[in-house]
Amino acid sequence: MRAARRFLAVAAGWLMIMAVPLIVLHLIAGDLEAVTLVRGLAGAIVLAGYPAGIVAAQDVPAGRRWRSLLELAAGAGALALLAFALLAWVPGLVGGERATLSQLAAAMRANETNWETFNDAAWRYYSTWLTPVSSMLYSALGFQVGIWSGHAVPDVFRRGLYWAVAFGLVVTGYIVSDGAYETIVLHTAADAGFAAFLPVLFPLGLVAGLTLPTVAWCRGVVSSDRPGDEPYRP
Repeated sequence: MRAARRFLAVAAGWLMIMAVPLIVLHLIAGDLEAVTLVRGLAGAIVLAGYPAGIVAAQDVPAGRRWRSLLELAAGAGALALLAFALLAWVPGLVGGERATLSQLAAAMRANETNWETFNDAAWRYYSTWLTPVSSMLYSALGFQVGIWSGHAVPDVFRRGLYWAVAFGLVVTGYIVSDGAYETIVLHTAADAGFAAFLPVLFPLGLVAGLTLPTVAWCRGVVSSDRPGDEPYRP
């Protein structure tokens, strides 16, 4: 489980880098709710999977690609479960949101509430359950970027590529999340719970686009630029 251990070690390092400022800001502000801090930490766990995947991709032994991929999947799964467990640990955050959503649905049928309140609860509920999905996608994307960056840019520019992709993921995720919430959740006079799935589509599309080439890499049909990875010859 070398790949899984290395993945989790790097993820833990990046999680500390992101979590410390979050906790400090929470303590300085003083008026933030604990749920806000927990959601921020869960988001940091999701983001930590991207650099961890890059590092894990750079340490795949020749001839053990499928095994390393499975080990990475195990590490990414553990990280995703940690993100969800953190959210589920807060009393009432997961179960309470489900109960709130059910109560609001009943109130909607009795015309005792509005769509904005219902959709806000649906957004929070589905976003919680999609957190481990996002974590797996970011980890997979980091691994794929780590594998294929050797084909995209020279070594001297590779770190810049990693940061550019990371910046794009953060900015795009914020824009899509904020835009979906402000324009759909708060202004749709109907069930808009589907809006919670929109932030997942961008990383999902990137991962899907690189899946077939990565499978070919695992089969040895194509090689990376690392020493010891010889191209496939039928």
